[in-house]
Amino acid sequence: MTHNFFDFIDLAKKYGDKKPLETDLSAEEAAFANGEAAMTLGQGAWIEADCLKINPDLKIGFNGYPVSDHAADCKVIAGSDQALHVYKDSKNLQAVLDFVNYWYTSDYGKSWFTRVAGVVPPIKTTEQSDYEVIKQGNELAEKNGTGALAICYSTDSWHQAFGQIMQSYLTGTYDKDQACSEIEKQWKATDGQGE
Repeated sequence: MTHNFFDFIDLAKKYGDKKPLETDLSAEEAAFANGEAAMTLGQGAWIEADCLKINPDLKIGFNGYPVSDHAADCKVIAGSDQALHVYKDSKNLQAVLDFVNYWYTSDYGKSWFTRVAGVVPPIKTTEQSDYEVIKQGNELAEKNGTGALAICYSTDSWHQAFGQIMQSYLTGTYDKDQACSEIEKQWKATDGQGE
């Protein structure tokens, strides 16, 4: 799987922005909407509204992640990668719980995920999305099934270290073997294995 990951990164670098470490989300959206980029990676419906403001005639397509050499393995990744944490001893605990309950049960709250946030809702709802990415994602999931979302439970310091290692890989400071070695070393050093 490591081989596939680095192949994916290499392809993204080869065909991507000339300065990948200097491009922010706004620049990515503008390049995509203006036809300067054929695709965005790791983005979802949350960028669709911004892109359509730049180019209202933009035709958006969506596909799953390629995880092998077999097209049938290209699936929409599904799962919850976000979590809410509520401090149990908060002086505002009841207000927070009331808000979360409203958010997850009210008509507005249930529609917020698809209409405002531009994400697939983490709750069961009959709310239909106007976002093309969500529509196409749902169709692909119905047709091909979904792939599991892999979540790396680790510390913030691990994510910082990993980002720096991958930046070094992209600039050519590390080759694949050096990057993998450094990833393993930093995983242990930052207690990335979780607590």
